[in-house]
Amino acid sequence: MKITEVNLTPAQRETADRLIREVPAGGVFVLWGAPGMGKTTILQKLQAACGGLLLNTREFLAQLEIRHPLAIEEAFLDMVRWALADSDIVMVDDLQMVTNVDSGCG
Repeated sequence: MKITEVNLTPAQRETADRLIREVPAGGVFVLWGAPGMGKTTILQKLQAACGGLLLNTREFLAQLEIRHPLAIEEAFLDMVRWALADSDIVMVDDLQMVTNVDSGCG
């Protein structure tokens, strides 16, 4: 994904600044919010500040395309595994797309 200048609202800036401080410590972070609240924008700012890979639905669907339609978890895990082979920082946007599809299949 191309890195560009990102403009944030004050609330988005506060969240992005906190993540930028925390990311070097490592671990797993979840950025949770309702649709349209600017999560993607915050992740783009985080990527611009810290580097790493920002994965989205397009990458997930590309992995799912080469598998059985029910191999949702495997597609997601492979996408993240391959990204981690290239970068120490991997951010996944639109994760709810994976969880919504997965929970709808049960």
